Amino acid sequence: MLSCEKNRAENIQKKFHVVMAGISIYSRNTENKELLKLQQEIHDLVLSKEHVLQMHGFYVEEEKKRIHMDIVVDFEEKDSDGLIANIRKRIGREISQTTSS
Repeated sequence: MLSCEKNRAENIQKKFHVVMAGISIYSRNTENKELLKLQQEIHDLVLSKEHVLQMHGFYVEEEKKRIHMDIVVDFEEKDSDGLIANIRKRIGREISQTTSS
């Protein structure tokens, strides 16, 4: 854990009596309008799934053709691995349709 994260986590625990499992700092693609549009499309697709509560930390590495994001899944979901696999498949299809047209 980075020093600044550890300090923040300790302060939160002392003040609120809550243990933080992690604090993350994300970079974002904010200048490229096409990537912002892609982010919104993927956001809508991901949140259309039952038991997905949130998506954040979205970042695209264009040269590696790689997308990073965090998805928060409700504990009610019995097959979170299957849900994530389905989301990956859907994103792959959407991207290939977008880039081939």
